[in-house]
Amino acid sequence: ASRRVLQDLNELLKTNALTDIQRAAYFLHCNKTSFGGGGTSMAVARDPGSSAVIGKERLIANLQAFAKRLNRVVVENLDYRRIFKLYDHPGNFMFLDPPYLDAKVKNYRGWSEIEMHQFAAEVKNLKSRWIVTVDDSPLNRSLWKDYHFIAVATQNGAVNRAQVKKTFGELIVYSNPSPQKIQQQKAA
Repeated sequence: ASRRVLQDLNELLKTNALTDIQRAAYFLHCNKTSFGGGGTSMAVARDPGSSAVIGKERLIANLQAFAKRLNRVVVENLDYRRIFKLYDHPGNFMFLDPPYLDAKVKNYRGWSEIEMHQFAAEVKNLKSRWIVTVDDSPLNRSLWKDYHFIAVATQNGAVNRAQVKKTFGELIVYSNPSPQKIQQQKAA
């Protein structure tokens, strides 16, 4: 691996000159040889006994493990309403990770309370099993109160490991009803 190869591959990835297989291989190379997986700055290891770059054998083993794990998995980046129309079925499972409520992240626009209400209403009508991850806010706790959820503290950012640990609250919500809701249904 070298800085020049990383730069050249990044430039090549911006073109239409690659097949899908080539694009995936070059992206993976850039991801695994760069700092934080961003693909633009070279990973560095000062310890002569270690390497910041993953070896070919380990990369191939990782790819085989990923291929086995992701067999029959579909990853989409579409509006959630379109995904629900395409894939909602009792035999399916969906992992849903919507934008945070009023997110202050520069990578994406956060959702408004209205958007979060609309999303929650549609998710609750799915036939599929699902898991939703949302920010831990009073609104989200209220929207998902009838479902089993776990509150977790999540580390913020890839470069955060070497700095002061910054965390934020997140809810992991499951499609099965909460224990309280089950008791209410039994009592009714």
